[in-house]
Amino acid sequence: MIRKKAKGGAITVSEKKKLFKDKLVPAITETHDELQETYERVKADLNGDNPSDYSQMMIDFRAETPDELLQSLKPHPISIVLAQAAMESA
Repeated sequence: MIRKKAKGGAITVSEKKKLFKDKLVPAITETHDELQETYERVKADLNGDNPSDYSQMMIDFRAETPDELLQSLKPHPISIVLAQAAMESA
């Protein structure tokens, strides 16, 4: 399906894909980086000499062990998130 641009020109599928990526990739990347930082911090704390108390986080994520918490915190690859967004937006 070809849609019309606001100024009357047709937009191609390639242009749609580029617009989609241009809009989503920066937001997905920023969120992924934030989640990755959290994951790395918690992992370091849990594996370090003085692990912080993550009991509330374990309750929030319904994790029974620190390994389960880390599995819950590990962000999905950006490519998977982008593919899911494409599928859901048709």
